[in-house]
Amino acid sequence: MDRKTIRILVAEDDDFTRLLLIEFLDGAGYDTLAARDGSKARHLIDDPDGIDVLVTDVNMPGSHGISVARHLRELRPGVPVVFVTGQPEQVEGRKLFAPFAQFPEHFNLSDLVESVSKMLDTDTEPVPS
Repeated sequence: MDRKTIRILVAEDDDFTRLLLIEFLDGAGYDTLAARDGSKARHLIDDPDGIDVLVTDVNMPGSHGISVARHLRELRPGVPVVFVTGQPEQVEGRKLFAPFAQFPEHFNLSDLVESVSKMLDTDTEPVPS
């Protein structure tokens, strides 16, 4: 799959983190969209062009990241979701979101790109983070 045709939505309320994620994913060749809160993320998910991957913070204003992921799955089942959270217990065991990956607040950006790539290339669950 050509990375330039893959749209990744990054939903993150922290400006620095959101910009860093966007810059890194753009640099890896992906087409990225940004949302600073859950409400904006839901709006972008509703876009007819859709998204291929959601990277979301769990705790955001406007709509919880888990709620954003549920909204995505209602419209497009099977779209990979990557949760970035300092509270992993909020996501653990949620098979509703398979395929999904989970990263702590401080992680290696290369691991994120590798996880996204694996989720898009296979139907298997990603390597746990």
